[in-house]
Amino acid sequence: MMKLKVEARDTATSPEQIRGAGKIPGICYGHGQDSIAFSVDAASFEMFYKKAGTSTIISLEGLAQERDTLVKEVAYHPVTGKILHIDLYAITKGETIETEVPLVLVGESPAVKAGASIIHVIQDLLIEAMPQNLPHEITVDISVLVNEGDVITVGELVLPEGVTALVDADEPVVIASEAQEESEDPVVPIDMSAIEVEKKGKKPEDAAAAE
Repeated sequence: MMKLKVEARDTATSPEQIRGAGKIPGICYGHGQDSIAFSVDAASFEMFYKKAGTSTIISLEGLAQERDTLVKEVAYHPVTGKILHIDLYAITKGETIETEVPLVLVGESPAVKAGASIIHVIQDLLIEAMPQNLPHEITVDISVLVNEGDVITVGELVLPEGVTALVDADEPVVIASEAQEESEDPVVPIDMSAIEVEKKGKKPEDAAAAE
């Protein structure tokens, strides 16, 4: 669990004003819980989010009542890439959580050593778990990929205790694919003799025809 310092915000204050003050507006909501509008220092949250991601429980500090939450959604500016808004989901004790957890590839694949390439199909896995069982990431051992065409499916992942995948078991996670060589189009030499050089002005016969 990680702790994040926030402050309650007045919804009468526009999001533009909040961002102009170097902060990010956000909302915290959850099943059976009142929604709370908050703001957080932009620079601090950007660094915090890189570590926490969407699968780390975040304890909010600075509100009337502390809440354990997960990052539900982060909205970005389409041009600058800056964070515009944050949605946090408040965890209710005794209820399972649905969230996406990063899949991290570990190990060495004999297929890759033989020339194959790895295609990482599913980067983040949708799972369900109790808050105390929520993993920060799930490792995928690619050493089992021995030959080209070998596949690791969702059903073959080793999930932590108490974690259930909410994706079809037959869905491929990683594939050892045949390495694709980049094909270069052959360079065709230019036949200069076939190019007609147009001279400026009219030819004598053209001038005569025009008269």
